[in-house]
Amino acid sequence: MILQVLVALELVGVGGRTVEARFTPDSILELPAADVHDVLGLTPETPWLALPTLVAAYPAVTFTWLPRELRLLVQDPRGVLPATIAARAGTLRAAQGTPGLAYAFGGPFGSITADDSGRSRLELGLNWRGRVSLSGDYLPAARRGVWTAAVAPWSGLSLSASGAARVESAAGRVAAGPAWMFATWEAGAVALDGLVALGPVAVFASTRDVYLVTLTRSPLTVQLGRSGGITTTRISFGPQPASPFFLPAIPPH
Repeated sequence: MILQVLVALELVGVGGRTVEARFTPDSILELPAADVHDVLGLTPETPWLALPTLVAAYPAVTFTWLPRELRLLVQDPRGVLPATIAARAGTLRAAQGTPGLAYAFGGPFGSITADDSGRSRLELGLNWRGRVSLSGDYLPAARRGVWTAAVAPWSGLSLSASGAARVESAAGRVAAGPAWMFATWEAGAVALDGLVALGPVAVFASTRDVYLVTLTRSPLTVQLGRSGGITTTRISFGPQPASPFFLPAIPPH
């Protein structure tokens, strides 16, 4: 089960923002590609970038995860991240009275995967400045392919669609200050979710008849939610915070 959480991503000495991150079922923190590009200057090839991948790719950079504060601090003393390089260059250009230039990276990407059973997988795509991504995934043995298109003109807006012969699903996200709105379409059904976070309190509501209030004071989280005429309360503790987007439930027995 994937848990969505609000995380403060901060590049020390440069800047940061609150982002909509998520934990995988293996408790791995993943960050959205558009926000990683805006804060760190990197251009991930996939919509989400795992923290262990960042740590392995940039050994000279210190990534400090503070679960009680829901903060990820990034320290780049050697100036290897594009955002740090751009910030330092901007400071120098400002001192010299010359115009500044923003960092922008992108390009094609792909992979070929095969195993000893004769199966193979082809992946090709193109990423433009971390704002537009087009990718295709093809399984030759099954003669089946899937395409995905995503656009994030700025960090507060992202749109994506995927399918095979036609569009099968689509999603959109809008973020403005402390508010987030999500819309999804799949199999002809539309769902609209919204969340407002003010300090430690987050309020979530959905057209799927889901309502949730989350109070986080790490390591404790208190949640009160209602769906399908049933009200649920949950008190949790630990280094991994409860998701303000996910209604706690008790399985039928």
